[in-house]
Amino acid sequence: MGGVDLAGQRPDRIARAGIARTFQAVSLPEGASVLAAVAAARLERDGSIAQAEAHALWALERLGAADLAPKPCAGLPAALRRRVELARALARQPAVLLLDEPAAGLTDGEKAELADHLRAIAATGTALLVVEHDMGFLLPLAGHVLCLDQGRPLYAGPPEGVRSDPAVVAAYLGEGA
Repeated sequence: MGGVDLAGQRPDRIARAGIARTFQAVSLPEGASVLAAVAAARLERDGSIAQAEAHALWALERLGAADLAPKPCAGLPAALRRRVELARALARQPAVLLLDEPAAGLTDGEKAELADHLRAIAATGTALLVVEHDMGFLLPLAGHVLCLDQGRPLYAGPPEGVRSDPAVVAAYLGEGA
């Protein structure tokens, strides 16, 4: 990033370079409060718990989840767990946010709400790279699509072209797409 090769670097170095990520399988510290879980993502950078918690609250507020701050991570439903994980990444104030299957397991309404949050994040200048198989979620959100098949590019371009690209149709969408 910024001309620096991050291939093979440790996760902490990648994070310091301005890259944050979420995972397909959300893993939160079950014994912690939401505020503590989000603040932990920021603690190394801030150095003080008070500053880390302030950034954590900012991130939770951006996602409409400030009311979750005192709640334990244990027992949160899937959609709220995803939102807490996104807040953890957002609290780092990354230049690039990588999201792995962010819509997995969400209802249509939860997906729409997530898409709104992601658009708001992108509008602040944070670059989003989303790995997602749910085309109904991804295509309205994306500005540019890169479709891969076993690591090889099949299509790169505007989202409108994905459904009509012969290589993508053959590999992923089938004849009826």
